[in-house]
Parts: sequence; structure tokens; C-alpha cells
Amino acid sequence: MTKYEIAVFGSCISRDIFNSHFVEDYKENFQVSIDQQHVTIPSLMSQPVLIDDSEELTGNVTPYFKGVFLRDLSKEFLNDIMNVQPPYMLIDFYVDVYYGFRKMKQTSCKLFKKDVYITNKIWQYKRLNYYSQLELDEPYTFMDNPDKAFKIWKKNLVRFIAFMRKYSPNTKIILNTAKLSNSIIVDGETKKLSEIRKDAFDEEKIEHLNNWWRKLDQYFIEKYQPLVLTVEKNYHCDPNHRWGMFYVHYENEYYKNAYHQLIKILEK
Repeated sequence: MTKYEIAVFGSCISRDIFNSHFVEDYKENFQVSIDQQHVTIPSLMSQPVLIDDSEELTGNVTPYFKGVFLRDLSKEFLNDIMNVQPPYMLIDFYVDVYYGFRKMKQTSCKLFKKDVYITNKIWQYKRLNYYSQLELDEPYTFMDNPDKAFKIWKKNLVRFIAFMRKYSPNTKIILNTAKLSNSIIVDGETKKLSEIRKDAFDEEKIEHLNNWWRKLDQYFIEKYQPLVLTVEKNYHCDPNHRWGMFYVHYENEYYKNAYHQLIKILEK
């Protein structure tokens, strides 16, 4: 049986396909060589943000997300790609669409020749002691200023494609086209997750983000011609999901189906 080496760049909708909690025997067919979650394309393609790390990074954030924060600043995933040059890379644009990105003020990056961005997870980054060193400018999100965000995203996607072609030319990219789901089954009854969570999202806002997500997917397909992992149905979210109830925390069927579909794509 063929075992595929694969990298993952995106979010849990892609990474959890290679998680034994969701797909128990995934290691029979896949080895994840490198992965990066919760970093947007504009952030990844920016120059590294240097901070004073002489003190220990502290704050009310899990060790995992402390690592995400540091890699969001360092752009270390680019070095990982150059060093490993994985045969395959599964990517998704959830983080770009859901969170957006934040521009750094020029006063904090005088040596930078281009605009510098970090992922707009400010609600989480604020909990960290290093956050006070960041001088942030305006945010760009696909909810509040989507046309501007799309323009910046496209510019940096072109840079990402150029980087891959130069430094990892043999990597075949697979685009995961899953989307936000607002459907959840609780006690046998189908409900809207947004009404249970009572957060800032509703059916209209979720569809707004999904429409933009489709635009990002389509732009990438046209520019890069990746392999495409297509989700064949609208999955419900799982009320008992390992990471909690959320719009991209699907029922277990999704991970198993995506896993088997991915194998079929790579066997062609």
C-alpha cells in the first residue's frame, strides 16, 4: 500500500484528516511531514516580525497557540517548505476568510520594504505578554472590508505561488474546498449552530463568508491549477466535537470521507 508524505497548511478542516481521533488508521497511508495552522497567506508571505524574546512567552493561551503566534511572526513555515519540499501539500483558506489579517505600522518595521501583516487573531494574541511589542495598523477582513482584503490576499497569493515554484517546484498542492456549516443535530433535531452559540454570526454572515471563500478557492484554482479535494455534501457540525461546537468542527463522517477521497485523488 502506498504511503504518501504530505504537508498541511490551513486549519483543522485539513489537519484533522490526519488525526487518529477522527481517522484512526490514517498513518497506514499518510505521513505528515510539516504543518502550519492558523496563519494567513498575507502573513506567511510577509517579512518576519522581530520581537524581544528575552523573557518567557506567557499568557492565558494553550502551548499550541503560543507556538502558532510565534510562527505567525517568524514565518518559519517557509523555511520548513524549503527544507522538506514535500511531495504533496493540502491547503485551505479558512483562516484567511474567517479571521483576516492585520497590517503592522511602519514605525514598527522601518527596515521592511513591503507591507507586513500578521493573522488577525488579536482576541487571542492580546492575552500574551509579547503582544505589547506589536504596533498594529488597520485590519483587513472578508466581513468588514472584503474588497480591500481580497486585493491584498491576491497579491500575496501570487507571491506564495512564486515561492512554491522556486523553492519546492515538485510539490503538488491539493486545495480543500470545505466551507462553514451552520447546521448541527442536537437530540435528533437539526438546528442552527449560530443560534446555539449566540455569537456575532448568523445565517447571512456565514453565507457571506462562504461566498468569499468560494471566490478565494476559484482564484487559486485559476492561477495555480491545484488538485482539488471537493466536499460532496454539506456536513453538520458535531455537538460533541473534540475541539468544541464550531462552524468548521464537522461530524466524523466528513473526516473519513475526505480521507478516502484524498487517497483516490493521489492514486490517479
